[in-house]
Amino acid sequence: MRIFVKVKTNAKEERVEQVGDKNYLASVKAEPIDDKANEALVKLLARYFGITPSAIKIVHGSSSRHKIIDIPGSRQS
Repeated sequence: MRIFVKVKTNAKEERVEQVGDKNYLASVKAEPIDDKANEALVKLLARYFGITPSAIKIVHGSSSRHKIIDIPGSRQS
Protein backbone atom coordinates (compact mmCIF):
# COMPACT_ATOMS: atom_id res chain seq x y z
CA MET A 1 0.00 0.00 0.00
CA ARG A 2 1.27 3.48 -0.80
CA ILE A 3 0.60 6.21 1.78
CA PHE A 4 1.25 9.94 1.95
CA VAL A 5 2.77 11.28 5.15
CA LYS A 6 3.35 14.81 6.37
CA VAL A 7 6.08 14.77 9.02
CA LYS A 8 6.58 17.12 11.94
CA THR A 9 10.07 16.96 13.47
CA ASN A 10 11.28 18.05 16.92
CA ALA A 11 7.90 17.07 18.41
CA LYS A 12 7.31 16.55 22.13
CA GLU A 13 5.82 13.11 21.54
CA GLU A 14 5.88 10.62 18.69
CA ARG A 15 2.56 9.73 17.10
CA VAL A 16 0.80 8.84 13.86
CA GLU A 17 -2.64 10.11 12.94
CA GLN A 18 -4.67 9.06 9.92
CA VAL A 19 -6.32 12.12 8.34
CA GLY A 20 -7.66 10.58 5.13
CA ASP A 21 -7.92 7.31 3.28
CA LYS A 22 -4.16 7.18 2.58
CA ASN A 23 -3.01 10.41 4.24
CA TYR A 24 -1.25 10.51 7.60
CA LEU A 25 0.34 13.04 9.93
CA ALA A 26 3.38 11.84 11.85
CA SER A 27 5.29 13.55 14.64
CA VAL A 28 8.80 12.45 15.56
CA LYS A 29 11.14 13.71 18.28
CA ALA A 30 14.20 13.52 16.03
CA GLU A 31 15.72 16.47 14.21
CA PRO A 32 15.87 16.50 10.40
CA ILE A 33 19.66 16.15 10.44
CA ASP A 34 21.72 13.23 9.06
CA ASP A 35 18.56 11.27 8.17
CA LYS A 36 17.61 10.89 11.87
CA ALA A 37 14.02 12.04 11.31
CA ASN A 38 13.53 9.56 8.45
CA GLU A 39 14.87 6.72 10.60
CA ALA A 40 12.55 7.73 13.45
CA LEU A 41 9.62 7.92 11.02
CA VAL A 42 10.29 4.43 9.65
CA LYS A 43 10.42 2.98 13.19
CA LEU A 44 7.25 4.83 14.18
CA LEU A 45 5.34 3.63 11.11
CA ALA A 46 6.58 0.08 11.66
CA ARG A 47 5.11 0.11 15.18
CA TYR A 48 1.88 1.68 13.93
CA PHE A 49 1.33 -0.87 11.15
CA GLY A 50 2.78 -3.84 13.06
CA ILE A 51 5.55 -4.67 10.59
CA THR A 52 9.34 -4.60 10.61
CA PRO A 53 11.11 -1.33 9.79
CA SER A 54 13.00 -2.99 6.94
CA ALA A 55 9.69 -3.54 5.11
CA ILE A 56 8.98 0.20 4.90
CA LYS A 57 10.39 2.19 1.98
CA ILE A 58 10.41 5.96 1.51
CA VAL A 59 9.65 6.25 -2.21
CA HIS A 60 9.70 10.03 -2.55
CA GLY A 61 10.47 13.01 -0.34
CA SER A 62 13.39 11.81 1.75
CA SER A 63 14.45 15.44 2.26
CA SER A 64 10.94 16.90 2.43
CA ARG A 65 8.17 17.07 5.04
CA HIS A 66 5.80 15.44 2.55
CA LYS A 67 6.69 11.81 1.87
CA ILE A 68 5.35 8.95 -0.19
CA ILE A 69 5.89 5.64 1.55
CA ASP A 70 5.34 2.03 0.49
CA ILE A 71 4.05 -0.29 3.19
CA PRO A 72 3.50 -3.94 2.25
CA GLY A 73 0.41 -5.77 3.52
CA SER A 74 -0.53 -3.27 6.19
CA ARG A 75 -2.75 -3.96 9.15
CA GLN A 76 -3.53 -0.91 11.22
CA SER A 77 -3.19 -0.91 14.98
